[in-house]
Amino acid sequence: MQVQKDNIREEILAVSRKMFLADGYQKSSMRDIADKVGISVSNLYNYFQSKDAIFCAIVQPVVTVLYDLLEEHHGNSAKLDVDDVVVDDNVIESVMHEYSMILKRHRALLKLLLFQAKGTSLEHFVDEYTDRSTVLVRDWFRRLKAICPSARVEVSDLFVHINTVWIFTLLKEVIGHNLTNDEAEKVLREYVEFEMYGWANTLNVDPKWFVTKI
Repeated sequence: MQVQKDNIREEILAVSRKMFLADGYQKSSMRDIADKVGISVSNLYNYFQSKDAIFCAIVQPVVTVLYDLLEEHHGNSAKLDVDDVVVDDNVIESVMHEYSMILKRHRALLKLLLFQAKGTSLEHFVDEYTDRSTVLVRDWFRRLKAICPSARVEVSDLFVHINTVWIFTLLKEVIGHNLTNDEAEKVLREYVEFEMYGWANTLNVDPKWFVTKI
């Protein structure tokens, strides 16, 4: 019986994902979803309390990946050692690859999250994410200053916020223009190189050892 319940739950998510992508979140109803799955509306509510709960469950994998990436790059456990951080082609390629893999694996979920979240509890995801990023980056600057006293870390919070928003704007443009994976990788590489060397210049640190992944 539990297997059947799990199968129905996965079917609800699969059907809803297709409907949200094709018709939009706001135009899809719980009754529409139930009809497509072949269950009653009351049974559908046994699995999910609301359409919003379905939406959040669908996009949760990419939300988790994005927050994990933020914590990895700028959280308290993020490594910051002059001897271990450099800017070179290998580092740029590595960072670009991280973004590229997110796009390849979660393009459909990103499309939902960035284009169809209006009216859901994730409607303000980008703002909330960038607010969290600003807090972490501010602390990252403090740690940078401790190992590189000449660094100019008096950067406005709004500027940090804007730089985080840029990656979401880039992802939206890539998805909205239906770029192929190869086309997307080229743009992502250009973005990462611009960001990393740009931040090194802004913070007045030597790019031979400095790397930031904002």
